[in-house]
Amino acid sequence: MLVSGCQASQPIIEPSPVVTPTETLTPTATIDWFPRTATPTLYVPKATATPAPTLIDPGYDSVLIENAFDDQSKWTQLTSKEGNITLEEQMLVLAIPDLKSELFSLSAYRLPADFFLEITVDVSLCSDDDVYGVAFWRFSEMGTHTFLLNCQGEFRIERLINTSLAVLKDWSVARRMKPGSPTQHKITIWAESGKVAFYVDGTHQYDLQVRSGLHGGLGLLARSGGNSPETVTFKDLYVTQP
Repeated sequence: MLVSGCQASQPIIEPSPVVTPTETLTPTATIDWFPRTATPTLYVPKATATPAPTLIDPGYDSVLIENAFDDQSKWTQLTSKEGNITLEEQMLVLAIPDLKSELFSLSAYRLPADFFLEITVDVSLCSDDDVYGVAFWRFSEMGTHTFLLNCQGEFRIERLINTSLAVLKDWSVARRMKPGSPTQHKITIWAESGKVAFYVDGTHQYDLQVRSGLHGGLGLLARSGGNSPETVTFKDLYVTQP
């Protein structure tokens, strides 16, 4: 019996596993739907206030008028359908009923070329287009000058020569003046060396150049512009001169 020789067993070669390369993912950028933007700095200009000139008493040492409403003979008084002008308790009251009218009280006082005048006015009843004010240098060589205020808080300067009216400064808003009524205001008129400065409640309103050497009378007035009553009261009139 033939015994076959043992054949060497052939090694079994197992196939190497196929390595599949792993895909490396590239990170995706996150989308910022509402990106931050630089907030612009707004430029807000700073307002520079222009200070109103301060009223300075010129220091005139000669008193021309004081206690002006003590003497009944010094002022025109009137009782009529157009209104009433009365002196009472050192005050001059101009009262107009509900009609369009003007009241004017002329005093016996005269104003020189250079003077410093202050007067207080109480506005009791007043409506739009009602007017009140001070007339000075009445019937001078250059006519009667009038400083007017109205109930909207405006001022105007007029000059009347005979029957010819000239507007030297048309209606303008008066600085720091409270409109309407009831209210109180101090009117100041300072004439010196051909210049007249106008103030309301201590605040400068306007400078007017005039001819030197003017002089004339002094009066107070109220003028109703509509169909509503107007009542103004003047008091504490005080005038000095160099």
